[in-house]
Amino acid sequence: MRTRLETALAATAAVAALTVAGCSAPDVDGSAAGGDDSVTLSADYPVYDSLEAAGDEADAVVRGVYISSEVDLLYPIVDAGGDAETNPQDGVDVSQEDLDEMAVVITVSRVEVTEVLKGDLQVGDVIEVSQLGGRYDDVQYDEESTTLLEQVAATEVVVLLNDTGAGRFDLINPAQGLFEVEGDSVTAVEPDSGLGDVDTLDAIRELVAEPS
Repeated sequence: MRTRLETALAATAAVAALTVAGCSAPDVDGSAAGGDDSVTLSADYPVYDSLEAAGDEADAVVRGVYISSEVDLLYPIVDAGGDAETNPQDGVDVSQEDLDEMAVVITVSRVEVTEVLKGDLQVGDVIEVSQLGGRYDDVQYDEESTTLLEQVAATEVVVLLNDTGAGRFDLINPAQGLFEVEGDSVTAVEPDSGLGDVDTLDAIRELVAEPS
């Protein structure tokens, strides 16, 4: 199954564009081509005009505590199914070297769920959340609209998530899928998120609640 993050790198809603400034993707040995120590990534994500719309799209919405992060590489999916008419990738020979060249740096954070606002997760579950960017082989990769969970100063967060189907979750998008929590107050990690005046946990609970 193609993950929502992979989809965001390949398409908008279905296919999104990824651009890189500073240097290319990591070389096969993990080093960054060009020798720069900082790389800026950019990806197009679905954008929602309200928290209610964002909550409708999310597979899960939870409050949780950040535990730890690790950096990984996300490889493109090469689909060899179908035929040349239905799948342009059919018959294309992609080497491991090609895949390594196209790999994208991601940070995978572990979050312990403290409240479930939507979805089938349980309090106490520890989930993995993938985000673009991170420090890999002494090079810092930053996606221009992403605040990594490890960078959030608040004790707790609220995250609006898409289930990748591969044991991990992605934010519905970097700016609209992450809130900092202080007591009963919440703050969007991106002040101009476009989700309106949402500043309390109760407001999020009400807007993302599933029909009873």
